[in-house]
Amino acid sequence: MEELEAAIAKMNPGKAPGPDVIFGRMVQHFGNLAKKELLEIFNLSWATGKLPKIWKLSTVIPILKPNKNASECKNYRPISLTSTLCKLMERVIHRRLMNWLIENKKLHFYQTAFRTHHSTTDQLFYLNQSIIDGFQEKPHKKTLAVFLDISAAFDRVWRQKLVHTIQGTGINGKALLWINDFLRGRKFSVRFNGALSESRRMWAGVPQGSVLSPLFFLIFMNTIHHHIHPDTNIACYAGDIAIWHSHNDITESEKALNTTLKGIAEWAENLKLTINADKTNYCIFSTDRRHRSSFNANIKIQDSQIKKVDLPTYLGVTLDPELRFSKHIEQTTNKALGKLNILRKLCGTSWGSRPQTLKALSALLSDRF
Repeated sequence: MEELEAAIAKMNPGKAPGPDVIFGRMVQHFGNLAKKELLEIFNLSWATGKLPKIWKLSTVIPILKPNKNASECKNYRPISLTSTLCKLMERVIHRRLMNWLIENKKLHFYQTAFRTHHSTTDQLFYLNQSIIDGFQEKPHKKTLAVFLDISAAFDRVWRQKLVHTIQGTGINGKALLWINDFLRGRKFSVRFNGALSESRRMWAGVPQGSVLSPLFFLIFMNTIHHHIHPDTNIACYAGDIAIWHSHNDITESEKALNTTLKGIAEWAENLKLTINADKTNYCIFSTDRRHRSSFNANIKIQDSQIKKVDLPTYLGVTLDPELRFSKHIEQTTNKALGKLNILRKLCGTSWGSRPQTLKALSALLSDRF
């Protein structure tokens, strides 16, 4: 009961319900008797390894991306609405699985996404500090870094392989049976302009809008380290991967990274993931301004040449060859000024919107910023 209470406390009552039309606020107002009945349903589902069919249904709401052509499907972002009760049980299971994975050191340090007390800052600091350490050595080391892009990673997860990978981490018994049924037989419908489409079967990918899906994706990606060259560093945040190698001679870094990329390509093929070579790029970090423009490397993945960039973007931060962050600061400043100008148009020293309205708008712009 304590786990159920904790899961209910973490619910967002304002979220839209799934096909079962059970709102989070309704669950938060459950009495002791209703909670006991709900707990019995959860225990029965866990004991049998079966989920109610309605828990496997989802309603997809397509949201048009900003400044995109509404006539093209690829310009919509799908928002999936799933069962509130199922997400509640997922929270209970997620807590147990995550605690077990951490206690048994099953998740590797290079993956920080969707983990408590971890964030993109960890990976950015790890990458930047490694590059700076190379700068400070004598003679100073250059760092060759490759930034990989995996196409639609969440939607391409091979479910049978995922279950096999989960089992390989040591998760067995009722947990494995429940997870296997959770992933199988899922269907979705699309709601657009007030109309609801017929349901369609989902054959690949982890369920969108699910509490457990990010954790499953972590486990799925948790095997990449087997294909990394011993002298190569790696940082992952979900599907955003950076690999780098520091050396006085760029040729040595080129060899190490090409060896690693060959292994990653085999790993991706084994998991049926697609690496987007067009969006993958590399950068050479060095403080040698005199010769830096002549630094190049022959980096390939899956027989595709990877292009060189001077200002790569990793986890929302624009990097530069000397890690001065001048371009990122410029972009951030321009973005902030744009938001500030909106507020300036709405108020003055003797006129304008009410203070309450300005505070609410300021908070909204800050969240988007």
